Amino acid sequence: MLHIAQQEAAICTLHMQSMPPRCGGGVPVAGLDTVVIPSGLLATYYGVTWGDARLVGTFEDGTLTLTRDPLPPLKLDASPAEVIPTEPANAAELAKIAETIAHSNRSDVLVVESSDGQVHVLVPLEIGDELQASFDAEFGTGVVVVNSWLQPWKG
Repeated sequence: MLHIAQQEAAICTLHMQSMPPRCGGGVPVAGLDTVVIPSGLLATYYGVTWGDARLVGTFEDGTLTLTRDPLPPLKLDASPAEVIPTEPANAAELAKIAETIAHSNRSDVLVVESSDGQVHVLVPLEIGDELQASFDAEFGTGVVVVNSWLQPWKG
């Protein structure tokens, strides 16, 4: 969710359902010209603007800097491939792993949760599966699943 308040733009990790909505953490967005956002894509209420948009840019030092104007969001038909753990972990083990990752003070980890027999970690951008490989080595293959919030542009 793109969120613009007090001249600051961000992609929100958590979009709070107040009115106007508030952004609960996320990735700052630089280079956004709100004049070029397609009509009807975003809503505005009491000086806060929000909505879904496809953003293309470079990600460096924790900020997404746009390299082109915002676009309508893509319609996704497929879900990410599911990784099956080599050995199922019990809920207590998963909670301990999630807590270990959450308290590791890694600046690249946005959200950690355990569900469906795995620990899911959301990061802004994972290219090359380095973080996934390190979690596989530390906790076992498929126990921790890294999901990248931003995706490389292939177009």
